Amino acid sequence: MTHAITTELETLKSKIMELQSALFFTESKSIVKLPTHVISDVELDSEGHLWFVIPRPAMHIDAFEKETPAKLDFFRKGKDFFVKIRGIAHLQTDLREANAVLSAEMCERM
Repeated sequence: MTHAITTELETLKSKIMELQSALFFTESKSIVKLPTHVISDVELDSEGHLWFVIPRPAMHIDAFEKETPAKLDFFRKGKDFFVKIRGIAHLQTDLREANAVLSAEMCERM
């Protein structure tokens, strides 16, 4: 990873940590999609992927798409900036893979 990309990731991480809260929206066209959630704990890995935990859906987990277009809107009252991120959300249910990249605290929440 180049120095410029690393600097951009650190800046993004700093802004996200300062804001602390986001709304998670799926933008899927599927009939069965994850509901909107408030996200309060986010981790950014070395590759720039954002990791967060949402409550397990009431429906069987296999009913949902494993990858879906999504967005995160980070904001905080009183701050003069916000961060909007769009991308592909990957539904991760395998704790072994998560343990390899996440903090122990985040893995406990899963």
